[in-house]
Amino acid sequence: MAEINDRLQHIVDERFGGSQTSFADALGKRQSSIANYLGQRKSLPSFEILKLMVERLGVDARWLLTGKEYQLNGVNATNSTLTGSTVVDSPIFIGVPAEIKDLVMRYEAIIAEKEERIKEKERLISEKDERITDLKERIDELKGSRK
Repeated sequence: MAEINDRLQHIVDERFGGSQTSFADALGKRQSSIANYLGQRKSLPSFEILKLMVERLGVDARWLLTGKEYQLNGVNATNSTLTGSTVVDSPIFIGVPAEIKDLVMRYEAIIAEKEERIKEKERLISEKDERITDLKERIDELKGSRK
């Protein structure tokens, strides 16, 4: 997104379902003020509005001002190959501060690792269950041959 007004519109669309009124309410401003930034005039937002977006909405200031996505170890945090997931790319993360995206990605990696461990343990349990079944069948065969 090239212009800051485009990023504002994106936030309104993604977080507030396109409602300028809801967006304005979240910032404690009048809808008419917001319309100046998003309407035909496309005035540049004041520092106060930008600050409110960062503080009240948790919008990442770097993204808001430059349009550049947060990078984690050189990887775009909104579509990470580190976790194999795009949860950070969901609409609720638009403009979220980098620190929160980083935490989410770290927890995603931890969860993925634990899920792999669970799968491995389930596989081992399944193998043990099969072995127990085989042993029970063998015991039954041996009991039957004694008679």
